[in-house]
Amino acid sequence: MSVLTFPQGIYPSSCDWRLKTRSAVFESPFNGGVQTLEMPGAYWEAALTFTNLKKDKAAELDALILALDGMAGRLFLWDHAFATPRGPAGGVAVVDGGPQAGTQLAIRGCTPDQLFLKKGDYFQTGAQLCRLTEDATADGAGKTVLNFRAAIRAAASDGQAIVTTQPKALMMLADDNQAPRRSGRSLVLSSFTLKFREDIYG
Repeated sequence: MSVLTFPQGIYPSSCDWRLKTRSAVFESPFNGGVQTLEMPGAYWEAALTFTNLKKDKAAELDALILALDGMAGRLFLWDHAFATPRGPAGGVAVVDGGPQAGTQLAIRGCTPDQLFLKKGDYFQTGAQLCRLTEDATADGAGKTVLNFRAAIRAAASDGQAIVTTQPKALMMLADDNQAPRRSGRSLVLSSFTLKFREDIYG
């Protein structure tokens, strides 16, 4: 199965990304005490809303949805609202040592003594999209530690690239009923929303 990439130049009028976490709650029937359990398997959900796409863009997006074959297909998708980081992301950052897992990642190759990414910025390593929970500033050697969610699923290896521009997640349609609505003459697709979820085992 080939993996598609969301086309450049088609912008949603709004996009909603959120990390769907997995947890369990156990409440004591005797005293009401609560225990919580964090479980692995967090994944990204995205809802992209488009409003009155012109004919060329509408046809391109329509073809993309057809090519996905419902939930069977996969595509790389990024958060259009944060396609570029707010931090300068200077240098050529890679994973520093490995294998690494969890919610922290040591990296090298950043511009020394400079803010690398701000909390809330995304980055991609391997096929996984992560979002920072703390600012990351490089030391004099160009090294820093990224703190983020969701936890790394496939251990990152030494030298693995850190992508900060249009970092992507491997996504699939949320169900088989995702389809644009057609409208008038010059505006082929009227307002509609496409929903995706991450394939964390892809």
